[in-house]
Amino acid sequence: MDALTDHGHFPVAAWEASLREAVHQVAAYLVRPVTTLSAFVFQEGDPSVALDVMEWRLGYFKGYGYFPEAMRLYAKQRQLQEIDRSRFSDLLRKVDQKITNAYDIEAWLRLLTPLFDLVRRAQIGHGVPIGLLQAFFKEKEADVITQRLHMLQHQRGIEALDEAEFRQHLEAFEKPAPVAAPPPPPAQPAAAPRQTAAPDQASGPIPRWKQFQQTQTSPRPAPPAPRAFPRTPDAILPAAAPLDARPLWMQFRSDGGDTGVPPPPVPAPAPMDLAAVERAVLGVSGARDRDVFVNNLFARSIDAYERVLRHIHNTGSWAEASKIIAEDVFRQYQVNIYSDPAILFTDAVEAQYVKRDA
Repeated sequence: MDALTDHGHFPVAAWEASLREAVHQVAAYLVRPVTTLSAFVFQEGDPSVALDVMEWRLGYFKGYGYFPEAMRLYAKQRQLQEIDRSRFSDLLRKVDQKITNAYDIEAWLRLLTPLFDLVRRAQIGHGVPIGLLQAFFKEKEADVITQRLHMLQHQRGIEALDEAEFRQHLEAFEKPAPVAAPPPPPAQPAAAPRQTAAPDQASGPIPRWKQFQQTQTSPRPAPPAPRAFPRTPDAILPAAAPLDARPLWMQFRSDGGDTGVPPPPVPAPAPMDLAAVERAVLGVSGARDRDVFVNNLFARSIDAYERVLRHIHNTGSWAEASKIIAEDVFRQYQVNIYSDPAILFTDAVEAQYVKRDA
């Protein structure tokens, strides 16, 4: 075997076909990694493969290093000896979308570097064909960028992009179109000044991936200042509600003519205790892992753990909850997102939203 390793040669008759297949696999992997890995790992219609075979076949591909690591952690956590194709594909797709969900343009460019390098070395065109870029983003369900690439191709006739053009065109979508300034409103002496909309609100909703970019690049905002009491009647009452011109004593009269006394304030409901919040956010089984989460994800701070759980409990969707986990847990405490506690925590939270939406 040593002699063959040192002196073996590739058969000439098989070289061209083998090289063509290798290039095809590499190119397909750089564009659709989940689809390509699923087809390569489960060859000849295998319904399932042993874990050592899976790792051996995954080792043929470089790049996207989070795939093999995620599969190893998943198999270790579930104590699997083999894995079927459906579970393999679903897990890879879920990992791929979760990892890239918060990417901005620069992060996407870093991930796309091998594909741009392959096209440049092959000298097959000006840049990566937009069709391949659309397939790349479609598999990751990055719908906003996929639609923008479609627009560039069908409305502007652009067929390929290099790295600089990719950045330039996607950033151009973030710049609002110039609009004419509206004429000044007529003067109204008694009218109170109204607050104008912020520039970001005036230009329309911020795309989801851009919100993640701002989350990654902006410093953590300071706690909001206490709200000042409004100084004008317009700020207190709705615009359509006229001010009551009756005397003050008459405004507090009841329908029967007797002077009414304002009813006592209704007490606010008592906040849920931590155990109840844990069951709502993590489920019964996830709530049992409090010590694991506190020690490994929240720097041993039970207060931070409770604060994040209550924040998640007040959200209305898994998309919002995943942003909180990424920002207030993984980024705040420098957590390895591939670690067993991180995966266990994320899966527990997501499972509750799946039950809620079912």
